[in-house]
Amino acid sequence: MKPEKTKYSLRDLKGLWPYLKPEAALLGFCLVLMLGSTGVQLARPWILRLIVDDAVPHADYHLMGGGAGAFLGLLLAGIAISWLKTLKMAEIGIRVVNRLKGALFSHVLHLPAGFFHKHNAGWLVSRIESDTEELKHFCSHLTLHMFTDFLTFAGILVTVYLTSPQLAMGVFPVVVVLLVLIFYFFGKIRARFDQARTAYADLTGFVSEHLGAVFLIQLYGREKQVLNALDEKAERRTATEKMASLLSYGFWSLFLFISQGVLLGVLIYFGAHQVMSQKMSLGTLIMLVEFARQMVGPLRSLGENISQLQRSSVSARRVLGLMDLEVEETRNLPEAPAIQKLQFQQVDFAYEEGKPVLRNVSFTLPRGTRMALVGSSGGGKSTTIQLLCRFLNPTGGDLLLNGVNLGNYSLKSWRQKVGLVLQDIHLFPGTVMDNLKAMDPEISDQKVMESARLLGAEDFILKLPEGYQTVLSERGANLSMGQRQLLSFVRAMARDPELLILDEATASMDPKTERYLQNALQILLHGRTAVLIAHRLSTVRHADCILVIEKGEIVERGNHEELVEHKGRYFELVQLQAGKAA
Repeated sequence: MKPEKTKYSLRDLKGLWPYLKPEAALLGFCLVLMLGSTGVQLARPWILRLIVDDAVPHADYHLMGGGAGAFLGLLLAGIAISWLKTLKMAEIGIRVVNRLKGALFSHVLHLPAGFFHKHNAGWLVSRIESDTEELKHFCSHLTLHMFTDFLTFAGILVTVYLTSPQLAMGVFPVVVVLLVLIFYFFGKIRARFDQARTAYADLTGFVSEHLGAVFLIQLYGREKQVLNALDEKAERRTATEKMASLLSYGFWSLFLFISQGVLLGVLIYFGAHQVMSQKMSLGTLIMLVEFARQMVGPLRSLGENISQLQRSSVSARRVLGLMDLEVEETRNLPEAPAIQKLQFQQVDFAYEEGKPVLRNVSFTLPRGTRMALVGSSGGGKSTTIQLLCRFLNPTGGDLLLNGVNLGNYSLKSWRQKVGLVLQDIHLFPGTVMDNLKAMDPEISDQKVMESARLLGAEDFILKLPEGYQTVLSERGANLSMGQRQLLSFVRAMARDPELLILDEATASMDPKTERYLQNALQILLHGRTAVLIAHRLSTVRHADCILVIEKGEIVERGNHEELVEHKGRYFELVQLQAGKAA
């Protein structure tokens, strides 16, 4: 498969500076350590020259011992400096990446609901985990290593030139060829890295999504099909990674041949001629050969760091691109007033342009009124609820609070007025009390326990091993469906919302459990403005107003008796559920 063209720019990495800036002092310390390490490395060949040219010819054992001791001391100093440098740079990388992950996760929590309709959890996990981890190497030591590699490389070239300009003229063309090869190769392979990252993200997302549905997969016996799909994605990742690896290993084989074979061969050949003609000492030649050997390291490191830089660039573009997305609310707006009247005025909504989900929806919901939304699945009921919660914004028309556009009020203050109970009950990891508070420190334990008593939930809560402090299993698996739903009622009541929204709150219950929950539901609804979505029409027959929504439009409205007497779509639904359909 032909790799897609990828735009690459160091500008992608500049956006990481705010997360690196708090570590500026430690970065400076690490830079000093790296300069010290470079100095130690460049000093060792000079000691070899001293020993070969001065100590050996004069049999100066004192100078030879001192030189050997200095060489060993520099070697140990280099190891100690490298150890400390590696430790501190790793510390920087971990801090920066944790800071970046925290900022990214916080930003994602404030993105509009429309974003989550387009991107699944696996895609987000890949950005928050995989891509930020890829940036750890860049933040920990990549930039400083590239600087010191360049400094070492330049220092060696200057030393070779000052020692023997003629020899330098023979070495420089080989070095130029190596540099051209490095930049040409990594210019060609960077698209492969982007492709490999995309394949990895796709694989990670697939695994994340299907782990969440493992029981359903087992129930329907789809293990083989899921594994086959996983194999396809794994093979795609393997193919992209394999191609990048083959190109990389092939290049480095050629690089090592030229650098260690051709470069050292040229140096030794011309240097030996100068030694034999007494234009250069043997110690100087050994020093230059050692420098040339050391130069291979920075050259190879430079190439590898360019490769890492490109991978980091790709990850930075993904992460910072996500950070650039506009959050739900960026303005300082006044707090929403108490609900007196909610209105939909000719509201339209479409997830995709040209494919409307709601068309010209208008209704008024006075304070203390119970309104029910019924109709076929996919008709637009849940979208209406998401608009009320301001997870979505109308693409046409207006949503008004007391006659004022709801968008003119603070999003946070509005959502504090709304209680939402869903069919898909989500319980967080933690204790029963944590879940009933929804991790809101402003809700007191007393308020939670009072709500639980009113709704009849305290009886089963106190029978749990630790009562309110019992730690729930993942998604509340150690509770029955009815108990989980009752906890969701308590959570809503403890918040004391002005507007209560129930989206199929008892749809998954058996009739006996539903009858039990209906009593709690009536207590929860008492005196509140409420919107109910229900397929079981028995739960909405006492609503003040029922809206029948079909294909995004309100086709009927009225109370239960009026709609039954009208004998329209609502009457058909009642008949169907009563088993009397024609």
